[in-house]
Amino acid sequence: MHRYFAVIIVCLFMLMQYNQAYAQKKSKTKVTPSSNGQSKSPAPASSSSGQAQKDKAGQIQVAPELKPGPLLDSAQLLIQPTFTSLLDALPRAEKVYKLRLDENNLTTLPATIGQLVNLQELSLDRNLLTTLPPEIGKLTNLQVLVLDKNKIKRLPREIMNLRNLQKLYLNNYNQIEESDDATPGEELRMLWAGIDSLTKLETLGLGGNKFKEVPPAIAKIKSIRHLYINDNNLSELPSSIASLEHLEHLDVSNNQLKALPEVIGRLKTLQMLDCRLNSLLKVPTEIGGCAGLIELDLGFNLLKELPDEIGNLKNLEKVNISNNRLTTLPATIEKWEKLKKLKMTDNSFKDDAYISALCRKLPRKASIDRDIKK
Repeated sequence: MHRYFAVIIVCLFMLMQYNQAYAQKKSKTKVTPSSNGQSKSPAPASSSSGQAQKDKAGQIQVAPELKPGPLLDSAQLLIQPTFTSLLDALPRAEKVYKLRLDENNLTTLPATIGQLVNLQELSLDRNLLTTLPPEIGKLTNLQVLVLDKNKIKRLPREIMNLRNLQKLYLNNYNQIEESDDATPGEELRMLWAGIDSLTKLETLGLGGNKFKEVPPAIAKIKSIRHLYINDNNLSELPSSIASLEHLEHLDVSNNQLKALPEVIGRLKTLQMLDCRLNSLLKVPTEIGGCAGLIELDLGFNLLKELPDEIGNLKNLEKVNISNNRLTTLPATIEKWEKLKKLKMTDNSFKDDAYISALCRKLPRKASIDRDIKK
């Protein structure tokens, strides 16, 4: 008998607990009257997942765009995965730092590329692109952009928004052609509109194109350290090249240059100068001002002599003067105290004894490649 009473008491206690909990829940979801007298249910809790929601008027609210995060340094960037599909990258847009879409026969780059706001490296090598979408300007964290072997004809003005871009490669696309009914250089100006705004650009690759002149805008990019304008149709270098006060590496090989500008001597930071495969007839005496030169390549030109001032380049380690028409060398080259390699084959040296004696004055450890007359 006592057992039944105990069971009844427990049931009554549980019922009281349930009623109390129900009353509390009902008070939290109380319906409040609106200003027009209609009942209004409480609004659902907001979501922080970034998905679209409906506002009070029933309209679809677009999720806010992601904001770029901090730039990764080289060590952090190295361990990040490289995505090879835009479809795979978009769902994880916030975590995409490297994207490689090489050899995909792309004729256009989807505008959705602008969603990858943290992207720092983008490679589009060997495609069929003629331009880039304006949305490229949203990638303000981008540091490396590779567009080699495409058909780029112009860059959008939004390119100027890439304030963190450090390396831009536009090699081998062969699409900049001057039309007969256009003002000379017009296509070049359209291509480079706004590029002088890239104040952090350090490496610019323009090799293997049909440039007949160096785009004037390049001289305005003071931050450039490595400039590749090899394998083009250049007949001269503009004097404005001297404004690149931080230039370290200049490659003008395989063009149609007959001379170097005298202002070349103002490039005090220049360490590597490649002038192979041109039609150079002489080297200006001002070359002696490039005191920082470590490598100098003058091979395969039409040089008959070198200026005495070339001996002022005391930091030279590698020199190539092969395949020219040199008949002698200036005695000042004995000041090349750091020389490690000298290539001077296929010339027309007249006094072999003099050349041999001069070579003996060079550093003993230097490797000298020259023709030995029998």
